[in-house]
Amino acid sequence: MLYLQVQAQNRVLELEAQKQENNSVEISYKKYNHGTYCIAISFNSLTNTDKPYNTSFNVNNSHGNLLTLKPNNKDQGIGYGYRY
Repeated sequence: MLYLQVQAQNRVLELEAQKQENNSVEISYKKYNHGTYCIAISFNSLTNTDKPYNTSFNVNNSHGNLLTLKPNNKDQGIGYGYRY
């Protein structure tokens, strides 16, 4: 008989982007472990918004809002792609 022990890496944190009624996009986080973490966001495409000035954040709460992308043209949505 063969026994294998499998270990998966636990998720430390995750980001979520939500489109708001005013066409802005809020990017928030949920953190699953204690301590302070640095989140660096890299945008690979942005349309109808300006690149955020700050894309690196130190977080110590279990959840919160990182940044809000605001549309240049309020009648259109924002196109975005990011990784962290």
